[in-house]
Amino acid sequence: MRKHPVLIFLAVLTLLIGSATVYIQSAVFAGQLKRILAKYVPKNLGITADFTNLSIQVFPPGVGIVNPRIEVADKNAANLPPGTKIEAERMELAFRPLQILSGRVSIHEVKIVNGKVKTSLIPGQAEVKKHRGVGLSWQDLFEIQTERVSLENTAVDLDLPSLKSHSHFNAKAVEIEKVSEKNNIFYDIAVYLGELSAETPASFRYPKTLDSLRMTARLGASGMDIREFELVREGTQAVASGRVTGDLLRGTGLKADLALKLQGDLARMLDFLVKHPGDPAANMDPSRLPQGHVSFDGHAEMELDRVPETLSARGVLKGETVVYRNYRIDRAEIEGSYTAPTVGTEGANEIVVKKAFFESKEIEKQGGRQPGVGGRIEIGAFKYNLTKPVSIETTVEL
Repeated sequence: MRKHPVLIFLAVLTLLIGSATVYIQSAVFAGQLKRILAKYVPKNLGITADFTNLSIQVFPPGVGIVNPRIEVADKNAANLPPGTKIEAERMELAFRPLQILSGRVSIHEVKIVNGKVKTSLIPGQAEVKKHRGVGLSWQDLFEIQTERVSLENTAVDLDLPSLKSHSHFNAKAVEIEKVSEKNNIFYDIAVYLGELSAETPASFRYPKTLDSLRMTARLGASGMDIREFELVREGTQAVASGRVTGDLLRGTGLKADLALKLQGDLARMLDFLVKHPGDPAANMDPSRLPQGHVSFDGHAEMELDRVPETLSARGVLKGETVVYRNYRIDRAEIEGSYTAPTVGTEGANEIVVKKAFFESKEIEKQGGRQPGVGGRIEIGAFKYNLTKPVSIETTVEL
């Protein structure tokens, strides 16, 4: 029988690679690796870690870490926020080629699956440039650069010290990628969060809980370009796109210019807009507010820390089954604009209506007991100042 040395060589090579892969993924190898790391890796890296075993990923090339547990000190080689803790069922590292000459490990993506993360979001500090000597130190060798971070079904405990706030949420799917363009650094983010709750200062007027939040955006030093944003809370949905300028980490001077769509319960929306510290309406009974389902499609500008006082919006407002006191409207549509009290001196706190109609089901009069109700009313253009209410003039068609 004729022998095939090439086939024999390939078979032996495959057997060796397979055996090495199985051994690397075993608990025995994991124990030996942890003993080596504990012996030779210096303690001043600022990162302590433990895991059960490893798994090899062929494509994309990388390493999977099973049951990782990581704690980060104040100063660490990965430049992570102090006090960060990570636990997960699995952590996947997808690598770029090692850049030995630069003394840095280039990791394309860090992915955390089914885990728990405790960390903080703090303003970045200016990077101190180091004068590199002839050789490489351990600290230089373990300076880690990560291009993308992903979370999947991970509980996150996030501290925001610059905002004096703390939040908890389930990161169902989160991707953060670092992008460099024309000497500028940006971060492309795609997030899907659920069960979000926050502890904030008393001056923070927004709801403290959200059912879900989805967003794709690009963050930079001057603000954020929002490609898609969706917020859901107790049946109210907000969808937006546009730009937010200002210091995002400190939450100061944030101004939004957005294409905006809203739909939900009218009473909940009005309750948020009218109730703020110092307002007489703060003690208003919610049952006295108009009830019904409304939607808005238009454009809005505002300062995010003072929405009720700075909101300027224009578009089309639609309502269904709107009830206020003894009045009921089955369908309504209003095209116009609203300017909040402190936006400007002229036209402040003013509603401008271009056109509107109100419609209810017609019920014919029956004897002396049932009056005739319903029909359609069309209203022409008018202005109404909420601060200085006066009689208005407009056209009405029945």
